[in-house]
Amino acid sequence: MKLKFNKKFSPHIFLLLIILVGVVFYLLFTKKGTNVTSSLNEGGISQPSQPEISESPRFDPSPTENAIYFGKADNRPLLFYTNKKTQKYLGENYTKSKKTSPYLGQVLMLDGGTIVGSSPASDFKDLKDPKILYSNNKFDVFTGSFVFNDSKSILYLSIFLTDESDTAYQKGVNKILQINMDNLSYEEIWSHRIESDEYDGAHGGAHFDPVEDNYFTRAVYDDKYLVFWLAKCSECDGGPAGIVILNIETLNDKYIKETGNVIVRVSQNSFTYQKLYPYGDKEYHIVGKPGGDIFTEILP
Repeated sequence: MKLKFNKKFSPHIFLLLIILVGVVFYLLFTKKGTNVTSSLNEGGISQPSQPEISESPRFDPSPTENAIYFGKADNRPLLFYTNKKTQKYLGENYTKSKKTSPYLGQVLMLDGGTIVGSSPASDFKDLKDPKILYSNNKFDVFTGSFVFNDSKSILYLSIFLTDESDTAYQKGVNKILQINMDNLSYEEIWSHRIESDEYDGAHGGAHFDPVEDNYFTRAVYDDKYLVFWLAKCSECDGGPAGIVILNIETLNDKYIKETGNVIVRVSQNSFTYQKLYPYGDKEYHIVGKPGGDIFTEILP
């Protein structure tokens, strides 16, 4: 038997009926609040959740220990360094809380002025754009004195490295760094073991200050020669034991014990000096004054 379709029942009407049925089903589901996602959840089938967008954490690193930083505070150039010994000393003596902090460090002002806040203690977070000049992962690092060349483009810095637990300098190593301030690169141009007999009578570190002009009036000569004095001991007020004249290019040096009024004459390849006449009562507090004959020697 063959099925017969009513010729009046056109395909267009059939398609319209299908669309109407779909609309009815859609309205039934949405009005009752029974969507596909909730039905799946009710059936124990979990749906992937959207990732939460959180604010990035603030990048606030603490300074690297035993690294010397160059930075600025109050728009003034300075050096900053820190380690456990420095944090303990500064925390106990220069902070109201008497507590240590990984951000607490020693500052050395490079403009020759007084220390920011009249305290050697500084918070690393207060430094603007700090950059590491030098670091050492084996020894504790401490800064000493410094001097610039005439153009301020080169910094000569005396530093101390020690592994002693109770002292900053004793039995450590003293180095002088030549630092290019344009790109903050450096070269080690001199080294001396503290408390050794490498330099007769000099068991302390290198210093660039002229000590009331008694020893020398200038430390840097045309970036060819560097003049500095060595202390008699590492932890005393003994004053200079002698003067070192360092050839920056060849790294050869000359050491003259108990010497003052040192003048370098680069054009003549020579330097002059006078012997010191000591005065004072105590062995380690004798300060000498230059006088007498003027001696001349060839530069190293």
